[in-house]
Amino acid sequence: EEEEEMEEDDAEDVDVEDEDELEEEEEEEEPAPKKEKKEQKEQKPKAKKIPHVQTTLTRVAAAALAIKNSKKPLTIEELVKAADEMYVKEGGKPNLKESQSNTVKALHALIAFGVVEEKDGVVRVK
Repeated sequence: EEEEEMEEDDAEDVDVEDEDELEEEEEEEEPAPKKEKKEQKEQKPKAKKIPHVQTTLTRVAAAALAIKNSKKPLTIEELVKAADEMYVKEGGKPNLKESQSNTVKALHALIAFGVVEEKDGVVRVK
C-alpha cells in the first residue's frame, strides 16, 4: 500500500512539474510574436510623405471668383470646372466632386445675398 501511495505521489509530482514546464513554455512563446510584429513593421518601406502645399485660395473663394470673373451666364457645370481650374492654378489638387460641393455652397450664399441669380441651371450675375 505504501508503494502505491508513493507511486501516486510521484505521479502527482510529475504532473505538477509538467504543468510548470508548459506554463514556462507558453510564457516564452507569447513575447516572440510581438518581436516578429515589430520586425515586420520595421521591414515595411515607409511611404513618402508629400509636404502639404498651403493654397492661398479656398475652393469656395475659387467658386466665387469664377462667378465674379464670368463675362457671360454660365452653367453650374462650367462654374465647377472653372473653380477647380482656378484652385489648381493656386497650388491645390484637382477634385471635381469637392469643387461641385463648394461651388453649390457658394452659389447658395450669393443667391441669398442677391448677388447672383440661378435659373434652369444657368447662373447670372445681377
